[in-house]
Amino acid sequence: MLTDLPDRVPERTRWAGRCDDIELLHRRLKFSDSTRYAAGTLFARIGYRRHRAPREAVSFGVCAAYDLVEMARTRRPVRHIGRARLDALSTPTCLPQFPRHRSYWYEPGIHALVGMHLGLDLNFHGGKYYLIETNLGAAVKPARRDLYKTRFDPFITAMLGMARARNFERIVFFHADWPQAYLEEFRNASREGGIEIVGGSPVPRDSVASCAMTALPLPLQSNTIYVVFPNLATPLAHFVHNKEYSARWLAESIEAAGDNTDLLASVPTFSELVVPPEPTDSAWPNLVVKLANKDRGRFVAMGRFRTKKEARAALGMHGDRDVPRVFKLGRFERAMDRLFPRLEPVFQQFVPPRIVDGRASKTRLHVFISPLANEFLSAHAVTAGVPLPSRPEPGKVDKTGAYTVSYSVDGAYRAVSGEEEETLRRVAQQFGRVAHRAITGKFATGPADG
Repeated sequence: MLTDLPDRVPERTRWAGRCDDIELLHRRLKFSDSTRYAAGTLFARIGYRRHRAPREAVSFGVCAAYDLVEMARTRRPVRHIGRARLDALSTPTCLPQFPRHRSYWYEPGIHALVGMHLGLDLNFHGGKYYLIETNLGAAVKPARRDLYKTRFDPFITAMLGMARARNFERIVFFHADWPQAYLEEFRNASREGGIEIVGGSPVPRDSVASCAMTALPLPLQSNTIYVVFPNLATPLAHFVHNKEYSARWLAESIEAAGDNTDLLASVPTFSELVVPPEPTDSAWPNLVVKLANKDRGRFVAMGRFRTKKEARAALGMHGDRDVPRVFKLGRFERAMDRLFPRLEPVFQQFVPPRIVDGRASKTRLHVFISPLANEFLSAHAVTAGVPLPSRPEPGKVDKTGAYTVSYSVDGAYRAVSGEEEETLRRVAQQFGRVAHRAITGKFATGPADG
């Protein structure tokens, strides 16, 4: 088990909770989601579907202009100009989901379900699986597919089983871009499984097994499961995917669940610099620093530090909430962050991973979560691309990359044993239950909540 740490620091932002502030926020959210949908549709129509950055830049610019006008009109402050979703999570109210961008929703009247495909990064330590990160847009790379010598990818088989058990007639897998190999699997699985399977994306490649889709249809098709892969940049997506928010609600929900989460654990996470006690084993760091909204292991720093002063010097920080200078962000991005705050450093206690052939290894668990049911989809191990050193250099940020386990950084995939897979099925169900508690406590997830 991990060494006890002080209580977590307060949330990064607080919302005053005035009625007029809430009304302003809801207007901003509605405008933001409508703008993002319109921009996505426009870029798809002109054939510029694959690249997200231009679409997001246009959406941000339009929403920032709207927020500035609203600030002038209402004389109310807006903390995150152009990013209403970041302000939304600090409100005390239940938040709506934009109909086109729902990702956790059930309509019993038409038996239509929307849920998320997530990739959970786990470190097994002290008999528990510590959730390191929760990822939307979890990769289904060819190297992962090659681990499974089955006719269909396990996530297809699992969702077919769930659809049959709950009397659904259709599954729509919504992704940014489906490779032709998966569209062929969808087509064959539809024919053999007796349930229609469609790969929805902005880039349709197959008239039978795919459809043009930049967002959910309105109305939803009856008797259909929508499996959402991409990060839709909504408040709910931020709630689930962002490293700071997901760590907070996970810890709270696990504590509330008690013994019902005997296999799942949260990593102590803070929004300001906290130096955990040094591990008794000199082979490990004690501190992990990340940017909460950056992915693929590119903005992660680790080290073994004795004091805050030592950690600040190594990380390039003046204050305990500064964005560390050790992250090479560039002058433009830092200047933009000063004008429109977005970069959020988080500080975590290091959780020792498994060691496989002298390298650190984590578990990637793919799950489907929804208001109606949760489903284990697949699991594999990811091994670091660099061997572990004998020990981290005290007082220094690690430069070897040996402790950052990421397939995107020269890592490799590895299958898990059948015995561990059975255990991970239980972990998936435990995560689904605590996620349900957190999400339904913050968001409308069906018509009755509206």
